[in-house]
Amino acid sequence: MKKAQASMDLLIVLGVMLVVFAILFQTIVADRITERIEKEVLLDAKSQAEKVAMAVNEVYLGGASTNKTFYLPEQLVNSKDYNLTIYDSGTVICENMGKRESVSILTSKLTTTILNDSWNTIKNEEGVIIFG
Repeated sequence: MKKAQASMDLLIVLGVMLVVFAILFQTIVADRITERIEKEVLLDAKSQAEKVAMAVNEVYLGGASTNKTFYLPEQLVNSKDYNLTIYDSGTVICENMGKRESVSILTSKLTTTILNDSWNTIKNEEGVIIFG
């Protein structure tokens, strides 16, 4: 075998190995990016649930006539839709992509569990939390 032929064979083998390595690397990186985005969304979901829980707790602990206004975005990070629900058990749940993040609140005395994707006002009237 001639030296030129051996060099060409080596270059071809190295080229094929480089292509295989690039495909594997791209697959691994894409999976990691997807995982990171999912974690960001779940952290944002938890943050929104905590924001609601904190507002409810502040108003509840503040006593009668206390009120608070807070903002909920229309979507989570990366334009992901979500659903925030307050249950009678005293839990705020934020659902997104089939996953749930929950936060406890101090009271279950609520007049509504519907939250708007914008500015929300809550008030304490005789120990009952009213959303409006």
